[in-house]
Amino acid sequence: MPDTLTFRWFALAGLAVVILFKGWPGKRPGRREPGWQDAALIYWVVLLAFFWKAFLLDLCMVPADIAHNYYPWKAFANGVQPHNPLLVDIAESVFPWMNLAKDTIAAGELPLWNFSSYCGTPFAANLVSAAFHPFRLLLFVMAPEDLATVLPFLRIFIAAMGMFLLLKNWRLSWTACLTGGFIFAFCGVHMVWLSNYPEINVTMLMPWIFLCADRIAKQGNLLWLVGLAFLSVLQFLGGHPETSFHLYAGVIPFFFWLLYREGKKGVAGKILVQRVSMFAGAGVLGLLLAAVQLLPFLEYLPLTSRYQEISRTGGNLFLSLDFIEVFKNITATLVNPDFFGNPVDGNFWGYSNYNEQNTHITVTGALLAFAAIFNRRENHGEKAFFMVAGLLAFLVAVRTPGVFELVVSLPLFKHAGNHRLIFFVSFFLSILAAFSVSDIKEDKGVAPGPVLAGALLMVLMAVGFHFSTSAHLTNDQMIYRVSKLCLFLIYLGAGLLVFVAGAKFRSVKGVAPMLFCGLVVIEIFAWASDYNTFIRRDAIFPTTPVTDFLKSKTGRSRVVSLPGVLMKGSELVFGFDSPTGMDPMKTANFEKIMSRVSGRYSAINTFELNAFDSPWLDFLNVKYYVAGPSSSGREFGREDLFLAFQGPGATVFRAGNAFSRAFWVDRVILEDSHEKAFAITLDHEDMLDTVAVFEPGDDTVKKYSIPVKGEIDPDDVAGHDQEPEILETGSKKVTLRVEPSRARRYLVLGMQFYPGWHLMIDGRESNLFRADYAFMGAVVPPGAQRLEFFYDSSVVRTGIGLSLGGLVVTLICLVLGILKTRKRFLPARRPLHG
Repeated sequence: MPDTLTFRWFALAGLAVVILFKGWPGKRPGRREPGWQDAALIYWVVLLAFFWKAFLLDLCMVPADIAHNYYPWKAFANGVQPHNPLLVDIAESVFPWMNLAKDTIAAGELPLWNFSSYCGTPFAANLVSAAFHPFRLLLFVMAPEDLATVLPFLRIFIAAMGMFLLLKNWRLSWTACLTGGFIFAFCGVHMVWLSNYPEINVTMLMPWIFLCADRIAKQGNLLWLVGLAFLSVLQFLGGHPETSFHLYAGVIPFFFWLLYREGKKGVAGKILVQRVSMFAGAGVLGLLLAAVQLLPFLEYLPLTSRYQEISRTGGNLFLSLDFIEVFKNITATLVNPDFFGNPVDGNFWGYSNYNEQNTHITVTGALLAFAAIFNRRENHGEKAFFMVAGLLAFLVAVRTPGVFELVVSLPLFKHAGNHRLIFFVSFFLSILAAFSVSDIKEDKGVAPGPVLAGALLMVLMAVGFHFSTSAHLTNDQMIYRVSKLCLFLIYLGAGLLVFVAGAKFRSVKGVAPMLFCGLVVIEIFAWASDYNTFIRRDAIFPTTPVTDFLKSKTGRSRVVSLPGVLMKGSELVFGFDSPTGMDPMKTANFEKIMSRVSGRYSAINTFELNAFDSPWLDFLNVKYYVAGPSSSGREFGREDLFLAFQGPGATVFRAGNAFSRAFWVDRVILEDSHEKAFAITLDHEDMLDTVAVFEPGDDTVKKYSIPVKGEIDPDDVAGHDQEPEILETGSKKVTLRVEPSRARRYLVLGMQFYPGWHLMIDGRESNLFRADYAFMGAVVPPGAQRLEFFYDSSVVRTGIGLSLGGLVVTLICLVLGILKTRKRFLPARRPLHG
């Protein structure tokens, strides 16, 4: 598949399209201000400047320089340190997933299964992968590193244009809409999660979804229903269900608040009910359209370690966050994003991490938002809603006692990371800031008093938080913070100067909105342009002799490494198999097994392995152990290792006792209870090559009558010396050839058992068993020669059917909406006279 489209060509092509659209449709006669086309051109040009490293230097936004902390790449780093080590999730999971999606698409298959990580694990069902998001189609013509650069660019542009159109819908001035778009699109939440974190797939659509809700509540047009349905499916497929839930937890009250106002204006109850039906219908259509990925996700979710941990504890995983610490960190970053340091500068000393607490919207944006709060004479109703909603989101995000406990007691909130509601705080403050700019532009009585009150509040916040958190700062940290506070005062002073000059001089008042917009852009470039990592494309996980060697062993054996060697996710980039990986949604069964190797169970993290002599590594077909250069292998604590490869940056050892990927056992214990099966498996942990615990699979038609101890004919014992031969491994299939036997045999496949996997033996479907708590097992009848394990999920097929049905209904609504709209604007037909 040729990768013909690079970021540079995409940016230039987009610029050409935006310029062409600038002339269509033509300007209305007498229009005094620019249109949305002009805003689109400005946003695109500013984004080109923001992404200048990609546009001019052909660098890619992939934080793969984090690999310099790991061998073998560390040996070639020459002292180079990662630009932003906090972005490790992108390097370990999101970017490798892009590579997996690229390979799967190139093979002409749906990205349903990840064969390389965790001994096989769901891919599309892991909603965080965003495997079915329409942006993934760009992989047909684009390399993963270019897609990883294009997507952040597109997301910011979409967010900016959405906010512009939402504000324009409320008849704010063009400059106010432009400024609001900049503030929201480049807010702290977006900048820190910019490098392809899935949250931005959802938050970029917030203004668009609010716009559709607004139009449905006020007009009830079918076209807006279709728009909301398509936006809903886009955000559902975006890959962050927590943010999707929070988004609609805000949109639904907004919609009904608008309906209440429409009712107060005298709109008939019947019409209001119709609009409620349209809003609900759009939501249902969105769910149907997204069913292709939502249904597999809902099947996967109860099986994950995170969900089971929440169900076991009955509470929120983030209850440990402290109110005082979260309040100080989130509020302080509103006035100064680097109040507690910055990982790019190598000195973050805040609570949690920098990305989780950043609610910055620029000092100018915050000043404008506070001015709108204190000056409520214009747009009082809208301001009141966004102030109340923003305050509530803030109180929940900082874990305010009483409020937080009440919210997390509600359904779904108890499962969500509600501290991430800071994205709503940024969204609502951006809207309030735009109201301020519009009031200034329209000369609607914005006095210096509210502005000075907002500035004073910001100064008090900065000073108060400084003195309350400075006791334990080192001298270097103190110097760093003071320098950032001075920068804050400069920005604040510039904003106040524009306000005061605009109040005194009419010539300044006319250009004040554009000056505010310019200040916002300057701040954006000053604090956010260097946060994300741009590196050369040939420096993104460069191949080495070691990785080439490991890739040559894929499909036949698996690889593990010492801590500090082979960063998680590299198995997907280089095409070898591993029992580890990086995934926020891993199955609980497999994690319980791996906890025997890592030393502890974790519902969220994937820990480094520390028990390399564990029998489970032999069971999992781990033949290759990778260490740093000049290693003797003694670090692994095994006696069966011998040198297999030694190259620059790493040494590879081969284990002599590793099982084959598929192997025979002599004895099977049948157990219906899943937990008892786990206990029995652990009891036989040192006999995994001879004893297996089988459980009837979810799709088992009938239970085999398996004796507690298998009866093996003496003539067939020799057949066990010849292990099954792996003929084929694919994205969702494993094919084995076995020598025929005169007796029934028991086979274990060291790959995760999961609903949707099936077994064909010599062309006939057979029963698939769960083996040893988390893997696949089969009873092979006499004379069998070919076994095919394949993934064919009825849940996926149902999801595809529902999505296609939802698409048909949505297209019908689209046609009806177009016809109805066209009929409304057609001139009335005059009667004919003879």
